[in-house]
Amino acid sequence: MSRQYGELYEAGQRLRLLGQRLELSAAVFQIERRNIARSIGGGNFDQIGKLRSRGFETELHGRPTSSLNLDLGYGFTRAVFADYFTNAGANLSGKIPRRAPRHTVNFSGEYVWQNGFSLMGGGQVVSHQLSTTRTPSGSAPTSCCMPA
Repeated sequence: MSRQYGELYEAGQRLRLLGQRLELSAAVFQIERRNIARSIGGGNFDQIGKLRSRGFETELHGRPTSSLNLDLGYGFTRAVFADYFTNAGANLSGKIPRRAPRHTVNFSGEYVWQNGFSLMGGGQVVSHQLSTTRTPSGSAPTSCCMPA
């Protein structure tokens, strides 16, 4: 198998407002990975020619009081196999890889008391994503992706 390599391009901006109590950041990106080894079971591998991800991210960080921090983030990603022919001869180019959600939302909050004790909480919500497709017997994966 050929060695894996890739390229990342990213551009973004950060804006601080209200005496740096509010911060907004945004970025766009493109990631291309080439020659990715993908296990197909039984010690066998396919090699993905090119996987491309494009998208943007935005985050809002606020400090409404000296004790309270709040964060909210959103990300959009479109991942696609740009060049992928399996060892079995299937053309999966143009398909969306599994575990590649289009939309992601992150949120968190933290409260810090004067004695240094703090309480934090947060979470993440992701849009629908394909994890794996199984045969009728439920034994082995039959596909790796969704139509674009």
